[in-house]
Amino acid sequence: MREHSTSNQLAIDQSTRDADRNQNLADQANPATEKMLLPSLDDGITLLDVEGGRGVPIIQSLVLDHLLLHDGPAFWVDANGHATTTSLAQMAPSQRLLDRIHVARGFTAYQHYGAVYDLSSAVNQSIQKSTANTDIRGRQSSGRDEYSSAHTPSLIVAPAVDAQYRGDDSLNETHAETLQARTLARLAAYADGYDVPVLLTRSTVDEFTKPVARAADHLLECEQTRMGPRFV
Repeated sequence: MREHSTSNQLAIDQSTRDADRNQNLADQANPATEKMLLPSLDDGITLLDVEGGRGVPIIQSLVLDHLLLHDGPAFWVDANGHATTTSLAQMAPSQRLLDRIHVARGFTAYQHYGAVYDLSSAVNQSIQKSTANTDIRGRQSSGRDEYSSAHTPSLIVAPAVDAQYRGDDSLNETHAETLQARTLARLAAYADGYDVPVLLTRSTVDEFTKPVARAADHLLECEQTRMGPRFV
């Protein structure tokens, strides 16, 4: 099931170029998140480990910060309720930003793997819809290639990427490890194929999630300090 996050609509100048509009939105961002020094996300798989919890606000802040500074939609394959629309709406400065986040939820191991497997189809549908809407509106080109980042994915997110595979009683250990490995391979293929960051987290650091760390091109650790979150 795919859905869009919702929030109050803010007026946005339709003639503003994408990069300038994103910067304007960044300037209007929630003051609560402005104090957080967020790292940029590089192409490839980034594994984020958050100390002392699931880190839902941290993940959501990273996603919104990335979208504010880059064109194109984010595709989020959710597990364990990380894509909470209420908190996303509170953080985001506009409905337009939230409309760029496409969420698929996997409540079982097979649903999660299916959502990851079908991601390329969702991306193709999004590109077709985006380019069709652009043609209908007749908006001015920003000088980028026809298939610029305004239409193609700018970020893929899969928090708690291990959760459904370790928690599904219908899978034996070997089958669970196999499905998780196929999911990681598919996400790595998307990172290479779309040249975008893929942000992952894991529910627990243990033997089962060692393959997640091995698949990562970049590692981020978030420590909770008295001054707020600190990224290493």
